[in-house]
Amino acid sequence: MKITPLSESHATSSLPTSKVEAAGSGKTPATSKSWVVSLSSAVQSMAHVDTLAGVMNMAKVDSVRAEFQKGTFRVNPEVIADRLLEGTREQLRRQA
Repeated sequence: MKITPLSESHATSSLPTSKVEAAGSGKTPATSKSWVVSLSSAVQSMAHVDTLAGVMNMAKVDSVRAEFQKGTFRVNPEVIADRLLEGTREQLRRQA
């Protein structure tokens, strides 16, 4: 899975055009202004991420978390190598 960093171009906003004094400054009372925020399609496409929670095995996540906290988690380099190769093969199939 490739994760690309977000840049400032992914979210834009337009600022209110009039100045608003700080509340309690003794000057003109603060007025409420609204902000207009628009999100890029890349950010909007991430809106469904919370629905992926059902795909994860939360019992396994909790088990691994507990092992990390106890200091008993052991890395299996063979499993890591197998998964890396599997992911690489999948990417190559998609590109072909």
